[in-house]
Amino acid sequence: MEAIITDKTTRGYVDKFDASYTIVIDENGYPIESELNFNGKGRAYIVLSVKAEVYSKSTYQVLNDRLLQITNQYGGNFKSSLWPDSSYEGGHEMQITQNSEMLSNVD
Repeated sequence: MEAIITDKTTRGYVDKFDASYTIVIDENGYPIESELNFNGKGRAYIVLSVKAEVYSKSTYQVLNDRLLQITNQYGGNFKSSLWPDSSYEGGHEMQITQNSEMLSNVD
């Protein structure tokens, strides 16, 4: 929990917290996929309760001895007793061009 909620005071309001982080590696020991999931709930004083779920999933590729993050998808849901429920999701994808001039200038 300390890696995700860095503020010690805030961690004191957390009643329940579950997280997982998974890395899939290839035969050479390079990561090819990672996934982070966590959810938790807590209460501050009597009036504020919060529930949160967050995920992030990435894929990787090695090109010219460099590890590149090729895709990343992420999202989350938040519920609170004081504010409207909210959710978000997004992501990005890197396109690798097989242009020999570009690849030779990577070093």
